[in-house]
Amino acid sequence: MSQPKDVAYDFDAALALSRACAQLREKLNWLVWMRGPNSAKYLDDQPDSWTGAKRVRFDAERERENRALHAFAEQAMTLMGRVEAATETATAEARKLLIHGTGSAG
Repeated sequence: MSQPKDVAYDFDAALALSRACAQLREKLNWLVWMRGPNSAKYLDDQPDSWTGAKRVRFDAERERENRALHAFAEQAMTLMGRVEAATETATAEARKLLIHGTGSAG
């Protein structure tokens, strides 16, 4: 696939995407925290608290899900980093154009 020519970088969209990635990461980390060991105590506070193989499977699945949520949070940060790098590159290119007077930036 060939690179498009004369495509303007959308700085507003990049900023919105970067902010959305940061919010996603925060929400995912909060969700993991809410599902963490502190919330598991509610399972044990019940008079008919359950134990055994079903509980072990439940805890293992919960931990697997938490690891997946952490991975999603890290992917959001990776995407955010890529957007920021692209924004820096676009900013540098816009500055070059302005300095050399060969076009307009934006």
